[in-house]
Amino acid sequence: MNARTVRERLYGEAAEAAGMSRNRMRKAVDAFLKALKAALKAGERVEMRRFGTFRPRTWKGRVVVTPKTKRVVHAKKSRTVSFIPGKELGGMRGGAYNR
Repeated sequence: MNARTVRERLYGEAAEAAGMSRNRMRKAVDAFLKALKAALKAGERVEMRRFGTFRPRTWKGRVVVTPKTKRVVHAKKSRTVSFIPGKELGGMRGGAYNR
């Protein structure tokens, strides 16, 4: 199963639940994801009550030693997104998110 299949299934299930056409739901979901991506790119924290919180993280550049070869590598500064599930996803929490 690839990302396209998962997204298409999401469109279908959400459209059916909302009583909308699949095409209108596709546009709505894509617009939502575009807005979410833009907010995270701008460095904003996005909180969706009871669902979870997305927040951008920046990792500093650092020096890393490769364990196998003992070679020193310079890791560049990078950005990523962290997600902390909210109460509605509480039953899906694993390892680090158990509170």
